Amino acid sequence: MDGKILIYQNQEGNIKIDVRLQDDNIWLTQEQMATLFGKSKSTINEHIKNIFEEGELEKKVAVRDFRITTQHGAIAGKTQESKVNLYNLDVDIQFGYHNHNFEFEPLDGIVPYYDLFMPLLDADLVTMELDVFWASKAGQDPVEMFKKYPGRFQLLHIKDWRAQATASFEVQGDDMCSVGEGVIDFKSIMEARDVAGAKYIFVEDDNQGNGKPFEGIETSIKNLTTRFLNG
Repeated sequence: MDGKILIYQNQEGNIKIDVRLQDDNIWLTQEQMATLFGKSKSTINEHIKNIFEEGELEKKVAVRDFRITTQHGAIAGKTQESKVNLYNLDVDIQFGYHNHNFEFEPLDGIVPYYDLFMPLLDADLVTMELDVFWASKAGQDPVEMFKKYPGRFQLLHIKDWRAQATASFEVQGDDMCSVGEGVIDFKSIMEARDVAGAKYIFVEDDNQGNGKPFEGIETSIKNLTTRFLNG
């Protein structure tokens, strides 16, 4: 099926994006991506550059030259043809699943995270966004998870656990603390990050309860960079 489809239009109807549908894929220009995601064209260009430099996608698969017909800018009623690069949606969007602790609670003899998510989610389409605090709180060992599912965890969310207790599946985060100030073994986790396939690490400080989130973030980043990444 080849043609054009409308994938976005705002409520006022004055911004819309007609994209090309060809070979069962959707193709957009950088300008269309910038409009769709509310970013500047330079940001989109940098994003695409990083994708190819880091080997996430191959240009020959994700980029294609198309000839398009547009209105001539100087002569009324005259059209002109030009060649333009279009990018498929593999460049634009990837789905990532962020866990809490309840996904590890056994239900009717199965553990959803291990028995449903990991075997059924296509690794080429879905990356796992592992929150090591919530996984640890559920009694899981992130390093063992990396070994069992190497390369599946491109994104890591890190914050520390103030006081280790028995595994809990209740979503209560009043025992969070800055990275390196609790009981989670971040040294081992960071040493295994290549096994995990980690590309991005996010430091979080969402509920320490002390009213000083920026100080908490500063402590986390300092400990992460001096003790666990470079120590």
